[in-house]
Amino acid sequence: MVYWIAASMAAVLATLGLLFVPDCSGRSRGAEGGPALRPTTWPRVSLIVPVAGIADCTETSLRSLLDQDYPTFEILWVTRDAEDDAVSLLRRLTREREESATPLVRFVTSGPASRCGQKNHNLLAGVAAAAADTEVFVFADSTHEARPDWLRALVAPICFGRTAVTTGYHHILPARATLPLLGRAVTVLALYRLQECRFITQPWGGNTAIARALFERLKVADTWAGNVVDDVSLAMLLRQAGLRATPVREACLTTPLNDQDCSAWTRWLTRQWLYLKFCFPGSWAAAGMLLAALAALIALAGLQALLLLTGADASLLNLASLAFLAGLAGIGLSLRKFHPRPGPVPYWPAAVAAAVFVAIWSHLRTWRAHEIRWKGIRYRVGAKGRVISIH
Repeated sequence: MVYWIAASMAAVLATLGLLFVPDCSGRSRGAEGGPALRPTTWPRVSLIVPVAGIADCTETSLRSLLDQDYPTFEILWVTRDAEDDAVSLLRRLTREREESATPLVRFVTSGPASRCGQKNHNLLAGVAAAAADTEVFVFADSTHEARPDWLRALVAPICFGRTAVTTGYHHILPARATLPLLGRAVTVLALYRLQECRFITQPWGGNTAIARALFERLKVADTWAGNVVDDVSLAMLLRQAGLRATPVREACLTTPLNDQDCSAWTRWLTRQWLYLKFCFPGSWAAAGMLLAALAALIALAGLQALLLLTGADASLLNLASLAFLAGLAGIGLSLRKFHPRPGPVPYWPAAVAAAVFVAIWSHLRTWRAHEIRWKGIRYRVGAKGRVISIH
């Protein structure tokens, strides 16, 4: 039994190490369309941005999308209705941009969703309003800031014909070194690292480009019209077609986060697990088994380390437990080098430990769940993310 436990600890460490430590991105650089090479012609892009409410960073984020160094693109802001809190800001930004030649900016209202997630409904309204000669759809959120070359970096691999779908991710930039803020940053950083593994990469709805021809061939609009989520359902369609999104590290966004408590962090991560559960139940179950094994081994290793520190005789299990905990600490610290603003070193281990706990607890909360709650709306969801009812 002791040897089996020690082997399990080694296997978990090896799995986590392979996922998070090496640079396994296969990311787009040079010939893949990164900054080293530039296409001679650029496709016309429709940048579709669903907006719901207004946050501290909304105006800065939206202006960063307006200020893209891209030759031919339009932006479509999409809200549910004209009473949304963000409408006055959107109208002001649209009026300001009318005085410039590019990009063309339009404001669209979608109405309330009746068969799908409200975000999906907003995205579909943007797709329907897009210019007839649009060649690439780009989907972005309203709370992430982009560098001026973000749109070029995201679309370039499509220009080179290497792929028809690209995706970037984002980094959380916490305003303060509090446990919820830094822990959320660690969680998103872990997802960022997973996104760079080509066998795991899925399109992220806040930062994805897809050729219009593929969007129409896969009938993405038909799926979104009855689904609770945009990006995970798109990943489902890509998998069915034998395709994958190409990760583009140069297209990474940043997300300033000024306030966050553990409850909000847990609710957000629970939704992410639920999207996976409904659309990819096998992946959700596999992740749950890994998390359950990790939780059990951490608890056992902590107990054994405590016994050793309180004077118990050294044993193989004690030593293996210390090595396991040290290995987890090393993997957690190795993540820090991938974050643009990781904060003070002493806070990082506690944030990593909290991120592990929240990941396990959030996954447990999804085991019997059949609903997703978001922005005051409750969605009853069936297989493959299909919306059964909306309340």
